[in-house]
Amino acid sequence: MALFVALGGTSYAAIELSRNSVGAKQIKRSAVRSAEVKDRTLRAIDFGLGELPEGPPGPSGFVSSRTISGTASSFELPGNMGNSEITPAGCRTPPYTAGSGEVAVINMQVTGSPAAATNDVLYLKVMSSENSGAFAAVSGQSQADSLNISTTHVTNSHVQPLTAGVAYQWGTGLATNSEVNMTSARCSGNVAIYRSP
Repeated sequence: MALFVALGGTSYAAIELSRNSVGAKQIKRSAVRSAEVKDRTLRAIDFGLGELPEGPPGPSGFVSSRTISGTASSFELPGNMGNSEITPAGCRTPPYTAGSGEVAVINMQVTGSPAAATNDVLYLKVMSSENSGAFAAVSGQSQADSLNISTTHVTNSHVQPLTAGVAYQWGTGLATNSEVNMTSARCSGNVAIYRSP
């Protein structure tokens, strides 16, 4: 026996296991650690709820856009000191259904011509409709220019946070202080949709 140990030193016999002979019953609790698991072989379902950090909501940046390029002819602006806005059909964007974390950067322009020069102003407000509802001013801010010349040009812009799942439509809101008959209004604009970082 002493001779066998002296010749063999600290060597030992290896035991070969047959394929698929070790299962859950043979593995002791906490015996498998990170070093024994091949990298990138586990899936999210292998972890308990809350054990994995949530990933980012998605890339930020430009998502989509909606444009206006139309004309409204022979319509009446009711006045009411600029508080009754009209959004003609030709001055509206196609609809857009918002995603999560999105904002709209809105730029609107209108070139309007009254039937006759008048001592009044043409107001332009940024308007929005939600889920095919009535158009309403996105903010109380408006821009204006004089109507005592044949043609006037007004621009306005706004940044609007959007609610996911809501269908939006934007438009130019036109108003005057007193009743004014407009020969035409040429509307243009762009709504750029961005996802916040």
